[in-house]
Amino acid sequence: MLRYFISREFFLSFFGVILLGVLSYLVVFFLFLPLYTRHGSAVLVPDITNMDQEDAMKAIREAGLKYEIRDSSYQPALEPLTVLKQYPVPFSRVKPKRMVYLTINKATPPTVKLPKVIDLSLYNAKAKLESWRLAVDRVRYRPDIAKGIVLEVRYEGKKIAKDTKLPMGAAVELIVGEGLNSRNRVAVPDLSGLSYMRAILELRRYDLNIGATAFDETITTPSLLGKVYDQSPKAVPGDSIPRGSAIDLFIYGPEPEEPVESIDPDADSLYQAEMEAMESAYEDEVEETPTVEEEVEAPEATEVEEETAPETEDPINSPGGGPPG
Repeated sequence: MLRYFISREFFLSFFGVILLGVLSYLVVFFLFLPLYTRHGSAVLVPDITNMDQEDAMKAIREAGLKYEIRDSSYQPALEPLTVLKQYPVPFSRVKPKRMVYLTINKATPPTVKLPKVIDLSLYNAKAKLESWRLAVDRVRYRPDIAKGIVLEVRYEGKKIAKDTKLPMGAAVELIVGEGLNSRNRVAVPDLSGLSYMRAILELRRYDLNIGATAFDETITTPSLLGKVYDQSPKAVPGDSIPRGSAIDLFIYGPEPEEPVESIDPDADSLYQAEMEAMESAYEDEVEETPTVEEEVEAPEATEVEEETAPETEDPINSPGGGPPG
């Protein structure tokens, strides 16, 4: 056995195995692997961020690369289906036919619920909306005792409530109280006989708010249903109240199923039609009652003349007058 390990055959076999291993190494690492891995060949990854999805895919194909949409997100400032991120990063060298992973901007924005911002200050309301990825498009002020407090939230001209679903990034309008200025007062409008809807529109025309509403369901006369029969405070000539004050309404008939307060004064067609109808009604009313006002004012003027007349005919104080001599 020992003779074999020192024989010529053993050494030939041993060196043959070593030579075969060296040749195999050279073939694998210097011939097969370079061909398989395309050693020495590389391409630049194009910069496709902020590009449209179709244009980005075309650029990737022209660079000899492949693509795969790995994730999606939403950025309201960018167009839908825009490339937000890519990996590998732009201008890096990669092998041909390398996979480029993309993050795409969603075509349809996800929805979020409107958080509670009513009764918050304007600053806190804006901060809360931004944290929910909503924006503030416009801030409008309304005379109200709650100065600087959010009174309403509107979206696309319509009043919306808490938990209303909105597209992420949507811009809402905030109605904020501007306080009550004692020098900014309006006369109390007479709402008697107006329909509930017209009374609300009339209050808005005077920059007044709706207070409590009471409905008298015992009245069933069709011509009276939905009409205002009383209000508080009442319309007294010469009286005025600060803008933003509330007026309570008393109405014949049952309460409507849908809240009439949701009428949008910016919906010009309905609002203008109602205003024109009311103005026409008021003009007719004024034309019918001028003689009554004259009759009321005339006695007042007569009384003033009768009271002041003796002062001008006083024989003692008149020129040339005096006690009888």
